[in-house]
Amino acid sequence: MEFTTIFSVLFFAISLIFAAFLSNKTFKIAVGIIALIYIFALCFDLLLFFVFGKHFGLFVITFFRTSIESAPIASFAREIAILVMICVAIILLSTIITVRILHFRHNSKLSILFMPCILTAFFLNPLYDAAREYYLQLNPPVEAIKKQVYPYLTIPHPKAPIKRKNIVYIFLESFDRAYTDERNFAKLTPHLNALKNRIDFSEIHQVVYTGFTIKGLFGSYCATNYTFASAKDMASENFTKNIVYASEILHSLGYHTYFMKGADLNFQGTRGFLCQRGYDEIKGRSEILAVGSIGSY
Repeated sequence: MEFTTIFSVLFFAISLIFAAFLSNKTFKIAVGIIALIYIFALCFDLLLFFVFGKHFGLFVITFFRTSIESAPIASFAREIAILVMICVAIILLSTIITVRILHFRHNSKLSILFMPCILTAFFLNPLYDAAREYYLQLNPPVEAIKKQVYPYLTIPHPKAPIKRKNIVYIFLESFDRAYTDERNFAKLTPHLNALKNRIDFSEIHQVVYTGFTIKGLFGSYCATNYTFASAKDMASENFTKNIVYASEILHSLGYHTYFMKGADLNFQGTRGFLCQRGYDEIKGRSEILAVGSIGSY
């Protein structure tokens, strides 16, 4: 647990001690509500950090927004059950805190220290910093970013190929060269291993904020990361219209562009993203199964 979280919990516990000296019953009930909010916020942040290794932010929000759709709800049954139990436990704990404070009859001027302690507890909670950072990510200084990035971007001017060849892009998520080693993964990638004249690249580094499917696709197509847009721009279906994509370059050269995906196209918003790429054909899991087999293509 981070030091800020430890200090946050410490100040929260101290604030409850001072809250017990409050004379007004209504104020004490309000303390119980504040305690409920704080504990929910703390547990929510700790749970996210445990699952994702990250605090609340754009990564987590985008992951939930794009991954829950088309995902079978039954696969999250255990997580949902655990979450419900955690919520019940938090409500019970907050109720106990409220009852204890209400039964404490001794009044003191020490109660005035409750407010600074509880505010410190909230400000030290990692969720506060994460939420503030998330706001800045959704409302970034776009003009400043443009000045930093634009000097390194150029508009491609492709030349028509002398000999037109089929070009196949294969996106393999969470895949690396180790999986092609027959000694460790026998018959896992026979078709990839059979490819001749292939080029392997080393010293590959992942661009920031391209950590999962839709962001990886965006980064691969657009040569920039997903966050270089304001909240208003990202809400628009055409917010990337000024970016020239790899698929559009091929299309402009007379290629018939085709995208096939083993998962549902609605997963992580792939369908909407691909529809803006100007593909001639797009097929996902449901379209492939409707034909009968991948071999039909």
